[in-house]
Amino acid sequence: MAFVEAAQALYQWYKSHGRNLIFRETKEPYPIWVAEIVFQQTRIAQGMQHYINFLHSFPTIKTLAEAGEDELMLSWKGLGYYTRAINIRKAAQKIMEQHHGIFPTDFNEILKLPGIGNYTAAAISSICFNIQKIAVDGNFYRVFSRYYKDDTDISGAKAFTYFENLALPFLEKFPGTAGDFNQAIMDIGSQICLPKNPKCTICPLNKNCQAYREGIQSQFPVKKSKVKVLHAELFYEFCYNQNHFIAKKRNQEGIWKNLFEFLPISEDQWNHFCQNSPSIIFHHKLTHRNLTIKIAVHRVSENEFKSMVKKEGNIKMAFHNTSSIAFAKPFTQFLAYFDAFGNPKTLFLPND
Repeated sequence: MAFVEAAQALYQWYKSHGRNLIFRETKEPYPIWVAEIVFQQTRIAQGMQHYINFLHSFPTIKTLAEAGEDELMLSWKGLGYYTRAINIRKAAQKIMEQHHGIFPTDFNEILKLPGIGNYTAAAISSICFNIQKIAVDGNFYRVFSRYYKDDTDISGAKAFTYFENLALPFLEKFPGTAGDFNQAIMDIGSQICLPKNPKCTICPLNKNCQAYREGIQSQFPVKKSKVKVLHAELFYEFCYNQNHFIAKKRNQEGIWKNLFEFLPISEDQWNHFCQNSPSIIFHHKLTHRNLTIKIAVHRVSENEFKSMVKKEGNIKMAFHNTSSIAFAKPFTQFLAYFDAFGNPKTLFLPND
């Protein structure tokens, strides 16, 4: 009886208080798929305009599949985690090649697409096709570990399946669709069952929430394995002459896949340049890395600049065109120190 009561309370809350989001106005899989990828590691408030712009640039699976690499990366600029952009285009190409341009309706076929795991496949299939799949993510772990006062380690390999099974009685009694159920849990987790200071007094599940009863919400979920954060230093030379500078394009290995950067150099080279040239240091945080990015600023002669441009991989770029180039965020921040004519805006750079 408790499941029936809780499931009905959850349903009523969702119908009255669920978030009014643009991608919930449709059941078409393409915009919902894009939303799931964009908001995987980007908060909705921060990523919504990026999402709208992305769909404007690539309104169909076909246009996404045919997108040029630089065009794609520029459209993804500001969202970070650029592997998502690479994979979503690969998935679009696979849909065009293997599914005649139609998004697959089978859960297992969706799961085969690049960049799509169990959570995303469950979310898309439940929302678009009402397949009875539970989308287990961080919000889900938090809600149900507290509801059941369950100390299962969510970093464990079996956590997804364990919590999926734990929630099945809810889904079976839930008056709405599987998609409604998954979105209701997403909204409870993002609006009420917060990591810190949860709003338990207004939660529709509080009557039977065991952690709330005992006042131990902060102890859940349990995550025993913590990913070690690595610290690294990256060194670059920024070479420019008049209104042009030199950049390189990264490959698909490591961070910032397929984005543009300046000329990578060694620490010894950076120290040498800094004896006679100005420099600037950026600190940049990624999910599991804290980066210190050190850039030596080197204004070179016209002849030296021409010689450097001829080197393999070096690309001549104009300052006035930087907004249309997909640079990694620290380099975009650096370029903001220059105007469209290559004139430094701040005193730390020479202006002679």
